[in-house]
Amino acid sequence: MGKSSRGQRSPNKRSLLNGGAEDEPSPRMGGVDVNASFERIAFAVLAGAVQDMRSIKDTRRLRLLDGSLDLDEYRRLSPERRGELLSAAGLVASLAPTLKIIPEGAIKLSKKVLDAEWDSPYRQELYAAAIAGQAWRPEDMEGDTSRRQGCLRCGAQCGWLPVLLLPADTPTEITWRLSRPENHIPVCRRCRKVLGLGKGNKSRDIDLAWSLWADRFAGLWQWYLAVQQKRLPENWDKEEYPLWPREYGGTTWETGSGHLLHCAPRGPRGITRTQVHEDAYARVLDGAGEDTPPSLVLHLY
Repeated sequence: MGKSSRGQRSPNKRSLLNGGAEDEPSPRMGGVDVNASFERIAFAVLAGAVQDMRSIKDTRRLRLLDGSLDLDEYRRLSPERRGELLSAAGLVASLAPTLKIIPEGAIKLSKKVLDAEWDSPYRQELYAAAIAGQAWRPEDMEGDTSRRQGCLRCGAQCGWLPVLLLPADTPTEITWRLSRPENHIPVCRRCRKVLGLGKGNKSRDIDLAWSLWADRFAGLWQWYLAVQQKRLPENWDKEEYPLWPREYGGTTWETGSGHLLHCAPRGPRGITRTQVHEDAYARVLDGAGEDTPPSLVLHLY
């Protein structure tokens, strides 16, 4: 295995650590005219909810011959989309008794969506997924050269390797967080083989992800352990902190906050890193850690 001296970093890693942090685009939160009246904003929100209900009617695979909702097809939608439809249905159903302008078809479909999710133990997870938005789109990394020529070891063109895995039978209502950018590292096929990466949940994969994403990966990691051990905080407010509980991260995107303001997918530039993250990166490149706990575990516990 090719080894790296402890102080060396590939040019690409140096770019990720130091370059372009000030140029990283801010997450897009959507624009709202501060001069717009409450009535106009409320009407726009309601119109969007009605349109969501209409989208069900316009999607053939979601409807049975009698016009009812095809539950099997509906549950194949992404958790994000189901959360959006559930929120829209709740709004339409709650306003229907007082607002007679809502189309009858939208009201009927809203009731069908609410019925489909009424007994689901994952309703709060669906809301969280909708708030967090699209978890993973490579095009959201615009301006991040690691997408095109970014292997953390050699700088070659590469894809993004997922790090944390859950059992295949884990509901998608739970696993959507693992589609986040924070659970991926840019590394080419050759370096995956050289470093022994890509085996799932292994120390080297975890150390490399932690060295890149720092506290953002640490927040995801703590959620990952807690969900398996069934010890998530009972007071977790998933509407305000949809990614992971407040205590698992810092107060800003750079320091690992899971707040709704820090959900938009971004590249790893601007991440707050310290020497422990540098050491974890060097540890992987030196070939250490295959049969020992990840540095992240020692750091957190």
